[in-house]
Formats: sequence, structure tokens, C-alpha cells
Amino acid sequence: MASVVSYGKNVVLTSDVRSLNLQASASYFADESGELDLETILTKLDKLAWISIQEGENLGFDSAVHWFYISFQLDTEGESKDWLINVDYPLLDQLQVYFVSQGQVLQQYHLGDSLEFSMRPISHRSFLFELPKTKTKQVDLLLRVKSEGSVFVPIHVWERNAFWESEQLFLLVKGSFFGLLIVMIFYNLIIYFIVKDQSYFYYVAYTIAIGMFQLSMDGLAFQYLWPNLMQWHHSSLPLFIFFAVVGRCLFCISFLELEQRWPLAQKLLMALVVVALLLALVTSFIPFNLAVRTANLLVLPSTVSCLIVGLILLMNGVKSARYFVAGWTVYFVGVIAFALAKIGLLQENLFTQNALQVGVAIEIVMFSWALADRINFERQEKMVAQKTAIENLLRFKSIYDHAIEGMLQCTMNGTMIGCNATMAQIMGYSD
Repeated sequence: MASVVSYGKNVVLTSDVRSLNLQASASYFADESGELDLETILTKLDKLAWISIQEGENLGFDSAVHWFYISFQLDTEGESKDWLINVDYPLLDQLQVYFVSQGQVLQQYHLGDSLEFSMRPISHRSFLFELPKTKTKQVDLLLRVKSEGSVFVPIHVWERNAFWESEQLFLLVKGSFFGLLIVMIFYNLIIYFIVKDQSYFYYVAYTIAIGMFQLSMDGLAFQYLWPNLMQWHHSSLPLFIFFAVVGRCLFCISFLELEQRWPLAQKLLMALVVVALLLALVTSFIPFNLAVRTANLLVLPSTVSCLIVGLILLMNGVKSARYFVAGWTVYFVGVIAFALAKIGLLQENLFTQNALQVGVAIEIVMFSWALADRINFERQEKMVAQKTAIENLLRFKSIYDHAIEGMLQCTMNGTMIGCNATMAQIMGYSD
């Protein structure tokens, strides 16, 4: 456990601290006008209505400018240590960082996902910067945050080596997750080219959309795929949500064969597909917060619809829907927990931060099992039908061979092809 003493707005960093969540030690002030600058904030620091913030608290969608304030108290050993400050939410549009000591600005950074990735002082998927070294014992950190999306500012201080050790673990977990998605994508894509079943194509499209959404949420897409395409990065998140909705609905229609089994359900899901595609077309022309809210709202009815349709068909004896329903159930729990945390209705914690990822991983595996299970079920049905046909043919042959009536087979012009034993005897032949 970290050895930290905090009092008022001060956080004392001692030499044995490896990491510390600072969110509960921060205070924030909402600047509705958006006109206050750093000099004004410092002048009125004690007069502003600062509000304490709880650990994991999400301020939700708020167009106001938010100032966050934390004061560090360094001990004699701690001041020489390498400290990193991490704001671990990569979807903030504008993040202006100011380190102040005795009224003087020691260091400042202008960050945000509306700026080129190369402008970040440390190349990292989220916002990472150094706590400047100083001979003074107190350093104040002020953050100016402006974002069209959800205002969530999880602030951590890390000892440098401890941070990169933690980051390696994070990348290992993420690598395992995306590795699983890639294996599932290529495996089912190969099967699609072999069996030409549209269900596999929609499954692959859905998995790709989910994977790209997760890359954007983690900031890895902005870091590695499009570091200079700020506008695309801004609109990609809701787009991937819309594409995921399209993929999941088409997969449900194809996999459960709704066109034959339940045409009304097919029409409902196709209506959601049309709505998602129309919203995807206008994403670039509407405010980001509206696009994200609309996308999140569309996730719920599409998920519930697929789950209910699968449940009803399962209860009506469609055995191939069992893994399908199990996958949707796990995903539904994960997406609800994740979405509620992102809009501020649930506290951000280890579960809510990873609920979507865990739900998606299990769901993707379940869907792959569902596809394999359906193939096995269809193969068994074909084997049963083939066995029944052979048994019927053998039964007919036995009746044909041992009938007391004469039976023969001939062509259309009267040429005899064959006959049973009785007909052979009638015609004077022994065989």
C-alpha cells in the first residue's frame, strides 16, 4: 500500500509511494462562461466554489469548461524522485495542464484528442506528463478540461518505473483481448469462404466493428492507426458503434433464419439496421456528444431485441439459439455496466472499466461456438435424414424382392430394365 498523507487540498508524496489515485484528492470548478484563464483562476483560487470529487466519479456530458485543482507536498526524498501524472481517459478534447509553484508557472502542456498526437510530451495512448522537479516543497496542478464527450478525469501519480510496469500488464491484457478477436475473425472468415454462409460474414463484420471501437476507447487507435487524423478520430467512435449495431442485427437475422422462422422479427431488426446506417451517414454533421448519446441509445434496443428474439426461438425448440442467447446475455450485462459508467450513472471502477471488454470477449467466443454448433446440428440432421432414406430404400427393396406379385421396370419405349423374382418366374427365367 502507498504511504500517503493528505490534508485539505494537499497530497504528500513520500519516497515509498509507487502509485496513487488522485481523483478523490482533487477539486473542480465549472466555468460556464469558458472565459476564465489561468491568471484569473490563480487570483481567485480561494474564492471560487470548488467542489470535491469522488473517486471514479464521472461528470457526464457537460459543455462547460472544468478546472481541476490538486496540490502536491513533496518531502525531501520525494522531490528527487521521477513522478509521472496520468490522466487515464483518452477521449478528452482539450486538456491544458499547468504546474504552478509560488505563483509561477513551472510547466504547461496543451493536450487533447482534438490535437495531433505528436504534440503530447510523452507518446502514450492517454495523457501522460512529468511532475516537474523543483526546490520548493509545494507544487499545484491545475487542469483545464473542455470536451464534447463525457467529462471523466481519472488522475493518477506514478513513480516512473511503476507506471511502465503497470503499462506492460495493461498491454498484455489488451493484446490477449485483441489477439482473441483476430483469431476469431480469421477463423470464421476462412469458414465463410468455404461454406458461403452469410452468418459468418456478418459475424466477422460485427467483430471488426467491436474491435475498432475498443481500440478507439483505449486511445490505441489514435496512437498507432491515425495519429494525425483528428476529425476522423473524433467521429470514429460513434461510427463503430453504429456499424456494430448493423453487424449484430444482420448476424441475428441470418443466424436464426428469421426470414423463414419469424418475418416480423426480421422486419424489426432491419428497421434498426436502416436507422443505424442513416445515423452513421450524418455522424460527421452533428455534435459529437449528440452522436455518442444517440449511438449509445441505439445499442440498448438492438441488444435487447436480439436477446429477446433468441430467447423466444430457444423456448420454441430452436436448439441452435442456445449459445447465441448465452453470448447476448453476457454482452448485455457488460454493455449496460460500461455505458452507465461512461454517462456518470455508475461509479468508474475495475469492473465497469473492463465490463464491455470481458462481455465482448465471452460473447465473441459464444457466437463462434453457436456457429459451429449450428453446423454440427445441421450435419447431424443430414446424417439422420440420410440414414432414414437408406432404411426406407432397403425396406422398399425387401418388399420389391419378396413380393408375390410380379414387378418390373422398363424404359419409356418398353425396354425392360429389371424385375423381381416373381416376375422372372412368370416369364420363365430362374433369375
